[in-house]
Amino acid sequence: MLSGVILLGPLVFLIWYATRGWPSSSQVREPRVDICDDDQVSILTAELPGVDEEEILVNVEEGFIVSLETTGERKYATTIPLSESVIAATLQKTLRNGVLELRLQKA
Repeated sequence: MLSGVILLGPLVFLIWYATRGWPSSSQVREPRVDICDDDQVSILTAELPGVDEEEILVNVEEGFIVSLETTGERKYATTIPLSESVIAATLQKTLRNGVLELRLQKA
């Protein structure tokens, strides 16, 4: 009886793995985002490991919402509401070691 239970555990895992598998790189994830505001600038940082800078799309909508998504093998997407209006034309994007920094001047 005990040997049947011991063998059943790995068998259940193998069936689960065969049907679902590990999360694939094509699944869209939501990155961790931090927002830091001062009087003149909003700074958003997002963790995007494994992403190249040219794969990042940033869109500022109506000055209050920033949408972020990636187009490469690793997919991330999120929408970030801001507390104050920003000027979309002032967007500065920097990616270092998988951490994206967005700087936007406030309106």
